[in-house]
Amino acid sequence: MKVDVTSMFFNSSIKGGTATAAWGTSIGQNASKSCKIETEKDGVIDFIIGMTYKSVTNFTSLDISRGSGNRQLLMLSSFDKVFVNHKLLEGARYHVILVKELSVSHYGRLIICYAPYIKYEEYSNEQTIELMRNALECSENGCWFVYDISVKNQDELHFSAVVVNPEYPMVYQGTSRERSLEWNAMIGRDEEVYEIPDEKQVIYYGCPGSGKSHKVKNIVDNVDSDYVFRTTFHPDTDYSAFVGCYKPLGDTIRKQSYMVDELKSILIELKSSGMSYPMQKFAAKYYYALENLCRADKEAIATAAGFTSNFVTEMDKSIAAGKYMKRNEEDNNITYRFWPQVFTNAYIKAWKNLNRPVYLIIEEINRGNCAQIFGDLFQLLDRDKETGKSEYPIKADKDLVAYIEKELGVGHEGIKNEELCLPPNLIIYATMNTSDQSLFPMDSAFKRRWDWEYVPINYNKDIDSGKFIIKIDDTEYLWVDFLEIVNEKIYDVTNSEDKQMGNFFIKKNVEAKEFVNKVMFYLWNEVCKEEYGTQRNFFRRGKEGNIEFKFTDLFGADQTAILNEFMTGLGVKPNRA
Repeated sequence: MKVDVTSMFFNSSIKGGTATAAWGTSIGQNASKSCKIETEKDGVIDFIIGMTYKSVTNFTSLDISRGSGNRQLLMLSSFDKVFVNHKLLEGARYHVILVKELSVSHYGRLIICYAPYIKYEEYSNEQTIELMRNALECSENGCWFVYDISVKNQDELHFSAVVVNPEYPMVYQGTSRERSLEWNAMIGRDEEVYEIPDEKQVIYYGCPGSGKSHKVKNIVDNVDSDYVFRTTFHPDTDYSAFVGCYKPLGDTIRKQSYMVDELKSILIELKSSGMSYPMQKFAAKYYYALENLCRADKEAIATAAGFTSNFVTEMDKSIAAGKYMKRNEEDNNITYRFWPQVFTNAYIKAWKNLNRPVYLIIEEINRGNCAQIFGDLFQLLDRDKETGKSEYPIKADKDLVAYIEKELGVGHEGIKNEELCLPPNLIIYATMNTSDQSLFPMDSAFKRRWDWEYVPINYNKDIDSGKFIIKIDDTEYLWVDFLEIVNEKIYDVTNSEDKQMGNFFIKKNVEAKEFVNKVMFYLWNEVCKEEYGTQRNFFRRGKEGNIEFKFTDLFGADQTAILNEFMTGLGVKPNRA
């Protein structure tokens, strides 16, 4: 049974991080009504048979107190024939337990646990691990790991191990994933190790510019682009634009190009075959190759086949007849095919690559009519907490069934019984701008199927946005200083945080022109436009900040003075750094 290289290892760490062995391998789920063991995993069936054969019923002398208390013990097996790299360890015993996870996040997960701390009848697994280390000729501090634990002949427990460094511990830079890649390479495994997120559908929401898209980008930044699918919703987005539909395909027949000498040979062959009206039939069939030739080339073709130059007139008539006859025939046949869109493409990619996450990114999800876009697909968003798959598969349209069956195969789990079911590795992330007045509000049934994560405004001066500068003529202001103050003003006017601006509302340093056309326009259009003549309007200038100004005033000769006085009135101080 192949195990992850980080499930059982010794004397290795990640600099600046944690590197704890898992001491177990997940083999499936155990729900209240059914036991779902991943029998397709290589070696799992033999392992369970072996554990059953070597199982014990008296647990009184079992000590697993150093393990997790959030697990239910299902089986204890004690092996007295233990091998490492095919070498029998004399006098060794090893205890393996089958447990069920009780934690909320992984409830029901079945795990084969082979931890060192398991002790039964006064014999601890740590004693056998020491025998393994000696057999591998590895010192007490040496680094080594196990990559396969199998049961053979029902009662033999076999460990396959690799020594990384026989003398010293290994401290790795970077991440545990990078270490896994290196260790996998040592045993000839070329597959990468991927972590599939527990949260399958998340909507990141916040005010404009708070960094929602930036947060999603950071999550998938190092993911191969072939495994990331993106779309942006808008009011015209519908089911066909999201899933796919049948569309006409203009299937114009590709016409072969011919040289003049080739046309001569064709006509000569037709005439010598004895067919009637060879010139007329030739010109009608090859009209597309003849119609743009000059008269001299046409005469050369005719005379090469033994016709006089006068036959060029007959050739031209037949070219016209050929074009007419073909106009509504095969040259412009219209056929139909299913054109998959972003959801279908991501769905198929995920089912074809179950060992790694596939991401479907939906920007501005609340700008589209989600009920119309998802249709009955929204039912698939109910994920089984144990398997990560859709809890309630749905019947697919016939055209969608045909396309997916072509891609995955008839009877594949992804289209079994002509039903759609989201795989556990299809991860859907969406962003939602809370300031948008949605044309199509989301209903509660749709909302409850998502995890929600608020992306707050970050006024930290140590991040990129904290260093952005607003430059107005020779005066510079720190963007976050302005932002923090103006957002308080926005809240005072609107009694809402939705209209506030995020720290990434601008992407870089800005000068007066961009500041006016982006930031000041937003403040006028979304906040202050309806507040003129009231105390809440903060579009004010003057030394005391008490003179209202219009948005159009910002495009006159006084722009610099107005903007600096606007800043002063708000209480934003110039940046002296």
